[in-house]
Amino acid sequence: MIALVADTEKEFFQNKLEQRVRVIQVVRFFIATAFLLGGIIFQPENAWQSQMFSMFIYASLGYFLYASLLTFLYLFDLVDVSTSYMIVQISFDFFFFTLFILFTAGVDSQLKYLYWLLIFYTGIIFDLEGAVLSAVITGFLFALLANIHFFINHIESLGFLQSLIVSEERIRVTSVITNCFGFILFGTVSAMIGRILNRADFETFSKVQEVEVLEQKIQKSEKFVEMGHMAAKIAHEIRNPLTSISASIEMLKSDFQVPEKKDQLLKIASKEVKRLNVLIEDFLHFAKPEESPFKPTLLSKVLSETVTIFQNGHPDIMMDCQLTVPHEKMVDLDEDKIHQLFWNVLNNAADAMDGHGRINVDFQETTPNRYTVMIKDQGQGVAEGIKNAFEPFITTKE
Repeated sequence: MIALVADTEKEFFQNKLEQRVRVIQVVRFFIATAFLLGGIIFQPENAWQSQMFSMFIYASLGYFLYASLLTFLYLFDLVDVSTSYMIVQISFDFFFFTLFILFTAGVDSQLKYLYWLLIFYTGIIFDLEGAVLSAVITGFLFALLANIHFFINHIESLGFLQSLIVSEERIRVTSVITNCFGFILFGTVSAMIGRILNRADFETFSKVQEVEVLEQKIQKSEKFVEMGHMAAKIAHEIRNPLTSISASIEMLKSDFQVPEKKDQLLKIASKEVKRLNVLIEDFLHFAKPEESPFKPTLLSKVLSETVTIFQNGHPDIMMDCQLTVPHEKMVDLDEDKIHQLFWNVLNNAADAMDGHGRINVDFQETTPNRYTVMIKDQGQGVAEGIKNAFEPFITTKE
């Protein structure tokens, strides 16, 4: 039971994680599309003559393809949402967000707030540890961007980034410290929000478990109520055969009975004992159903055998049957129970027509791998208003 609850809890929180990942992927795809289309549609004059603008467009295209790939993998369930998978996603987000900020004026870029978004959903997914680590990494990257001019002046291959160098020779340290402190503070807040969401998810899971336990108790109580009702009905049904048996025994005690009469009384007593046995077996089956031996069987085979046996015992009933289906597939069923089911329905149909008339039996495949058996008789049908027609020992017969 403990292992089962643990597995259920694990599945519950895995589903919650996947829901958050789905939201993040939608946000990521929206950002990637906005950057790519925005850069192409709202480009400044002579933008393509700027190498920085071209690199921004290429970075936007790469991020768009990356976001599209993640969406494709998720929609077609080609990857499992795991911790490693999320770390890889966030790592690529760090890479692309840093490029966007770098190609749009560095620390003076209006896009530096992308880091805040990254810290926020990292905290939502990985709680406090993930949020703080993400904030520290963001602060480190921001400090590198603040001193990008140092790398540009000392690395010849980065000469094309000269336009990023700010007019001041050195970025004020207070600006970097302030932003890094803000990153850490925001990471803590996002982690607190993540914990609140996790606590809410856990409370939801606990409530769901309580509801399931209550439903099981209700089902058990309903089962006991049904058993009580059935016991009352069985007591009523048993009274009649017991009366017959008791009367037969009292008459057999008399010395004035002729042999033929005694034989008749013995047959009555024997018949009523068998009837009692059937009632007890039905009750035991209802109270504790036995395991059914399911095995692959052609439904038409069981139906055909039942109809043949029934027809032999009811010569005054005409049978109009369609019992074959092209390319019929086997289904798992309890052959004896299905045979008994068809037999009971056919017997009820015969009783409804007083043993004379026509019964139509139609076997067909209504949808792929779904079979329907229709049995129609010429009787009056079930009277309207019988809500308990399928309960044990309910009948309108005399």
